[in-house]
Amino acid sequence: MRSSNEQNSPAFALLGKVKAQFNHIGEVKSNLSAISKLLDKLTNLGDVVTEDEIIKTAGTIVGKGWMPANQMAGLLADMPPNGGGAALAKWVLGHDIEIKQQLLQVEQLQESVGHQMGVSASHAIREALTGQEPPEAGPVGPPNPLTAMPPQGNA
Repeated sequence: MRSSNEQNSPAFALLGKVKAQFNHIGEVKSNLSAISKLLDKLTNLGDVVTEDEIIKTAGTIVGKGWMPANQMAGLLADMPPNGGGAALAKWVLGHDIEIKQQLLQVEQLQESVGHQMGVSASHAIREALTGQEPPEAGPVGPPNPLTAMPPQGNA
């Protein structure tokens, strides 16, 4: 259990916020991954995929709460007419690629927030052990001579 000092600590407050972000991103990632697996199954059907299979998959996605019904309705409204074939397979593949791109972006975001969570945790631990708030972010290490400005003066 946290002490009252930890509960009022800026470092612990930041850690809590970052952890909540990380957990939320994990939920989004999990949902996108599940949707991707369902779309992979449809994509693997190729030209024999039917509107009925797509609508059944859409119902699963909405029913599990992975996407709002109004958003799914908008996607389904763009479905090519005539029940199947190459156009429908191409439409499914396009949405499968979109989901995979979103999943990649979410994974990159989760990695970044995970790093921030580690930094926040180390600051919270330091604060708990020393009673000192973490220093403000600043330059790390000695100045880089390749990027340092040359001395100003008369030549």
